[in-house]
Amino acid sequence: MVNINYSSIKQKLSKQLSSSGWDIVDRYIFSNEFHGILEHLVKGVNDNKRFTPKIKYLFRAFEECPYNKLKAVIVGQDPYPNLNVADGIGFSSSLNNKIPTSLNTIFNKLEESIDNYERNPDLTRWANQGILSIQTALTTQVDTIGSHYNLWKPFIKSIITYINDNNTEIVFVFMGEKANSFSQYVNIHPTIYCSHPASAKYKETWKANDVFININNKLKEFNKSEIIW
Repeated sequence: MVNINYSSIKQKLSKQLSSSGWDIVDRYIFSNEFHGILEHLVKGVNDNKRFTPKIKYLFRAFEECPYNKLKAVIVGQDPYPNLNVADGIGFSSSLNNKIPTSLNTIFNKLEESIDNYERNPDLTRWANQGILSIQTALTTQVDTIGSHYNLWKPFIKSIITYINDNNTEIVFVFMGEKANSFSQYVNIHPTIYCSHPASAKYKETWKANDVFININNKLKEFNKSEIIW
């Protein structure tokens, strides 16, 4: 039986976010909804259903992408379903030196179209430049993709809606059908859709829709600095 000090967890997560400017996320940490998510995760662990990433990484995408630097939002599908791979930033894997399959597909596409990019699985550098890379769920049960989708759906909806309503000149990217279901909450910003990079496992190529070039093209239109991938 895992015993959890919920108050301590919330305080630590809030402290990690303290300089990020994401007040909406900080408020969420102390909400009844998030408390319910924590209880669900703990119950799963007690039932031998482990989850990933670790709790301390839940809002790392927001920690590393300060609200006042936000340029683009990339929405993927699920965290990597293996232990010690997902690190809280969508597609990133800073916990070991291995490049996950989906990220390898992304790097291969970057190699085709971008001269200046870094093949490093730690995508903190993207976040620090203004890329908020999140998934449709911030956790998943180990080896069970999509298991926490409904758990996080209200939060992801609220984040996308908030960014849409309270910001100007933000680029939204939706990778895959599940992610694209959230595009309905964006109505005043440019949106880019492409298939999920994991689809390349079943097809010859990833239909990326020149997503990384298109992000930078939109940023140039907004007179914002381009992302160095």
